[in-house]
Amino acid sequence: MVTPSQQERRLQQCINKLNRQDRDGYLTTTVDEVLLANQSLLRKRSTCSRTLHLCNKLNPIIVFLQHYAKAIDVMAQQSGPVALAWGCIRVLLESVDSHNSYIAFLVSTMEEISDKLHLFQRYDGIYSDWTPFRDSLTNVHYHIVIFLLRVNETLRSGTFKLFRKTFAMAIKKEIQGSLDAIARHTRLLERETELVHHQITHSEIRKRIMDWLSPVDVMHDSLRAREKRTDGTCHWIFKNRAYLDWRDEKTLDRVLWLSGRPGSGKTVLFSSVVQNLQQNLPEGCVAHFYIGLGDNRSEFVNAIATIIAQLVACQSLLSSELVSAFESAARYGRNRLSRADQPMKVLIHLLQAQKMTYLALDGIDECMDLENTLVEISALSKVPNLRILITSRDIPEVRNCLSQHSAVTLSTALIRDDINLFLRAGLNKIFASFEQDDLVDKVLPRLLATADGSFLWAHLMLCTLKQTANVNDLLRASQQLPKDLEAIYESSLQQLNQKPCSTRSLGRNLLCWICFSRRPLKWKELEYALSLDETFNEATERRPFKAAVLRLCNPLVEYDDVLDEFRPLHWSVCEFLAQKNESDFFSHERLSGGFVASTAHSIIVKACIKSISQKRNPDAPDMGVIKQTPLARYATLHWCSHLLQASITPDTRHMTETFMSNAANRKAWVAQYMLLQLRAFPLQAVLRQLRDVNAWLIKASTQSEVCAFDILHDTLDIIHGLAVQFLDVQLSPNLQPSVGHFDTMMAVRDLARAYTQAGRLPDAVLWLEGALEGVQGSDHMADNKRAWILNSLGIIYDQQTRSEAAIETQRRALVIQKARLGTEHLHVAWTKNELGRVFRHVWKLTDSEQMHLEALHTLEIHFPESDPHVMWTKNTLARTYRFQGRFDESLRFHQQTFDVQAGTLGSIHCHTLWTLSDVARCLRDRGNTVMACETFLKVLEGRLENLGDQHPDTLWSMNDVGLLLSLLGKPHEATKYHEKAYTGQLQCLGREHEHTKWTETVLAGCPN
Repeated sequence: MVTPSQQERRLQQCINKLNRQDRDGYLTTTVDEVLLANQSLLRKRSTCSRTLHLCNKLNPIIVFLQHYAKAIDVMAQQSGPVALAWGCIRVLLESVDSHNSYIAFLVSTMEEISDKLHLFQRYDGIYSDWTPFRDSLTNVHYHIVIFLLRVNETLRSGTFKLFRKTFAMAIKKEIQGSLDAIARHTRLLERETELVHHQITHSEIRKRIMDWLSPVDVMHDSLRAREKRTDGTCHWIFKNRAYLDWRDEKTLDRVLWLSGRPGSGKTVLFSSVVQNLQQNLPEGCVAHFYIGLGDNRSEFVNAIATIIAQLVACQSLLSSELVSAFESAARYGRNRLSRADQPMKVLIHLLQAQKMTYLALDGIDECMDLENTLVEISALSKVPNLRILITSRDIPEVRNCLSQHSAVTLSTALIRDDINLFLRAGLNKIFASFEQDDLVDKVLPRLLATADGSFLWAHLMLCTLKQTANVNDLLRASQQLPKDLEAIYESSLQQLNQKPCSTRSLGRNLLCWICFSRRPLKWKELEYALSLDETFNEATERRPFKAAVLRLCNPLVEYDDVLDEFRPLHWSVCEFLAQKNESDFFSHERLSGGFVASTAHSIIVKACIKSISQKRNPDAPDMGVIKQTPLARYATLHWCSHLLQASITPDTRHMTETFMSNAANRKAWVAQYMLLQLRAFPLQAVLRQLRDVNAWLIKASTQSEVCAFDILHDTLDIIHGLAVQFLDVQLSPNLQPSVGHFDTMMAVRDLARAYTQAGRLPDAVLWLEGALEGVQGSDHMADNKRAWILNSLGIIYDQQTRSEAAIETQRRALVIQKARLGTEHLHVAWTKNELGRVFRHVWKLTDSEQMHLEALHTLEIHFPESDPHVMWTKNTLARTYRFQGRFDESLRFHQQTFDVQAGTLGSIHCHTLWTLSDVARCLRDRGNTVMACETFLKVLEGRLENLGDQHPDTLWSMNDVGLLLSLLGKPHEATKYHEKAYTGQLQCLGREHEHTKWTETVLAGCPN
């Protein structure tokens, strides 16, 4: 690139060719004079199109020179390069009047330059402070001035006066270098701006992906753990042979398991190991996560999201697999990573792109879904460039999975020296003001012996010693040490019982909320909960002071001032309270005679119900409504869980019945729950919660009549409301997306099965037909609502085996969608899939295949191959292939879908098990009867675990197994399965249900 100093020399050479008079005239010209000359020329030659064209093309050049004049003049060493340009343009305008025949050449040249200057103006607002842009700007500016000087030099030369006819050729040769330079620097600028544009785009996508991942702040967890570490402790691990071999890749075993009993310092040791790896392995990436209490810490999907975010920070380029998953989630309206995005697949892809990664997971035994978590860790252990460190208690589930790997157990002997350092440091602080050096040595040996390898016990004893009034009391306390953690916890409760009545009540409520809530509570949530009176109404005067709360249950409760969260000191505090009899803890009347846990859950559930019993509009759920009370979001997600663990008392029953009998509150809660759940296909979870609440009310009722609500109609009404909201979002960019079309229609499909099992399909038809009649208008919004209802109605008709009505209804929806949304829209693809399903049901297999293939073509344009849209379509297409006898193609698609669903939804999710049933049927039809039977047994096991032994799907799986056993020549075993199915169907479906009648017919042909 030509430097500014070189440009200045060239410019000076052009200036030196001017005589003194011309140079002075140029340097004193202003932009105003140029503009006046331009206007004067326009007035004189207003009828000349070429003159008008020239003046118009000069305007961008004048604007460019004027806009950047100050910046260029500051860069220049000599004075007034821009003034020279004004002088040149003025002379050029004055010369036009006398050289009319050569305007065409000037116009074309000015047009060429002005077109290139548009690029600078376009990028000026974005890149004005960017150095490459400023360099290109300087070069172009200088070349324009040199170009103008050369044009003027040629116009004023004697050669021009003598050979005017050869002017164009001469001046073009003279100024071609400047024109080429302007073009070259413009191309360079285009390349530079393209590069920076990609950088900015990459940065924006990275930020959006990080927002989508929503990683947990593990740095805060690490700092909190390191603050608890005493200097000199944890060093033994860095000399441990098992650890060194694992860290330095001297063993083929990629997994190291650090186990220890409660309070043995696993988390503090874990944080030290992570810090050591980060400091000593600069080329390797260290990803880590602390699993524990809380919504975002106890689910492994959140651990995966955080680990992915840490890996992304280690990589300069974004993984295509990650970007694809993010874009797919964005199309669904999922603003957080979920199981549906196949996080394990994304994680493994990222790990394979790294040279070496160390993955550390603390407290794996505290995962909510421990079984699946261990399966996923087992899959990760097979990644060749990955080393995994795990800490946990030594419990059977973890031992069964990790016993074959390298292990280090935190025994008393192994950590005794660290506990010695920890106790000595704590005692030194306590005795610092006593000036008696021998006190530490008097107290330490007994503390160390009783600690028996428990840092937690040692910590609690130091807290107790700090509260003593004098040395004598301290020495006396050190002689009367509690034998274990349980004794310390009991002593703390006894101290609470000695407080005034109101203080005792506050302390007990505080322990209930902190120890039995589903996640750590923010101060505002806890403050609100503790301010509720006996009728669970908020009383401002009852709001506790934070300082009082901190003192009251110390040291059983700890406060995180960074996150503003309260949590139990250790999960063992929760276990201790849960096992206590409520009469030893609570003093109020009407105790149920159970344990503290059930009463605590009863207290929490009543507060939660009160918090969400607000006036809301269930037809248009609003996410903002959860902010009405500090506890509303927590209550929406967790009140049902607390109810199922609560004591059955008259006030709990009455409050629950009152809430559930209010349709507006009930529907609003379910709608909010569905919106807040970030996993795929939450309908089964919603139905289960509603059934669980209904069952609890029946169990709790002492009357023949209990609170009745229609679970299916409620859910259909809510799904319709969410779908309408989604359509509003599509047409109103200011609204935030909630549940997408695919999600709502999958929910309708699941709901249609529930209506079928309940024998209530006519009720669903009446509801939807009424909703269809209620849609007014013929605008875009109204038509889209009609299409959604028609899609839903077509599903219900199909469940009724009214196939022709289903086909006609889906075709009506398809006509509307094509007209309003276009032929390649995702809604159109969904409706084609529905038509494909119904065509298969009436054995129009060619039409079915065509519909599915057309839908698949559209979906593959928008989504990757593993996307749920695509997988679901392939699965339905596979059923058509099976009906056509194309078993190999069918089995391949079914198996592919099952693998994806097992990784995203889990192996026992309802949808995954349906697909596994398809695999079994395909194996059966191929003649692989033994494998088919084994697969049906897996389906049955999954449904028993997920749905229970009285669910219609579980009972039907029993029949599937029975039929296969009959084919295998085991009629007596088959009969047992059919009998179990029949007994269950009689209980949950009734004798007249078609499933029950079918099983009865099969049993009639079975041997006695």
